[in-house]
Amino acid sequence: MIKKIIIAFCGMTLLVVITAALFQYQMGGEALKGKLTSLKEVGMVIRGLFFILVFGYWNGVFTWMGTTQKWSTDQINRAISSRWRIAAYIVMVEIFIIQDGFGKLIAPITGS
Repeated sequence: MIKKIIIAFCGMTLLVVITAALFQYQMGGEALKGKLTSLKEVGMVIRGLFFILVFGYWNGVFTWMGTTQKWSTDQINRAISSRWRIAAYIVMVEIFIIQDGFGKLIAPITGS
């Protein structure tokens, strides 16, 4: 199961890289940068809705997954109870890495 997910993720990543390279080749660097900048807000909204859906249906998804994969009741309860910890990690990654919050914190200190 995990191997299939990793292979699917790698395939999607490769597809995104190839698509971006083709767009860059077709439109040129500046035009592509303008198009991607205009789509940044749409991407943020889609990511936000995805997070809300994932954490909103967390209990049902992990109960279903646990019964399908024949997990014990303790394993299912542990997966369900870790929802907010994982949500906090994902929000921190979103703020500090994807939205460049760390760079915005350091910029005034370094003077750049």
